[in-house]
Amino acid sequence: MGRIQKYLDAPELGSEHDDESDPTKHYMEAVQANDNEVIRLNNVTCYWDKLMAPDDGLEIVDRKVAALSNVNLSLKKNELTFIVGAVGSGKSALLYALAGEFLPCQGSINRSYSSLAYAPQNPWIMNGT
Repeated sequence: MGRIQKYLDAPELGSEHDDESDPTKHYMEAVQANDNEVIRLNNVTCYWDKLMAPDDGLEIVDRKVAALSNVNLSLKKNELTFIVGAVGSGKSALLYALAGEFLPCQGSINRSYSSLAYAPQNPWIMNGT
């Protein structure tokens, strides 16, 4: 509820705002750097915003929890890449950052594509299997 309230209380942005998460912003720069490279993360660090209540339960405190720390990654066109790891290792955070849904607090993300599709898989397990 705290995240939703923070979102609802945020000021509206007009169409003239300069959005750092725009996937086409660095398009020409990245294309000129390497025609085969689709996306590059340079020393990217991101944090989850987590609302936590202290032991007394009287006040909600906003704390930042590291999701990605100094990640360097280069993804090339026509290459298959797997993202695997243990629970809580940052797989979802990395995918959110690649999709432009997770803005880096440090570092930069250069993209050279004009559109992106993200289709998460929701597991379904039948009872009794």
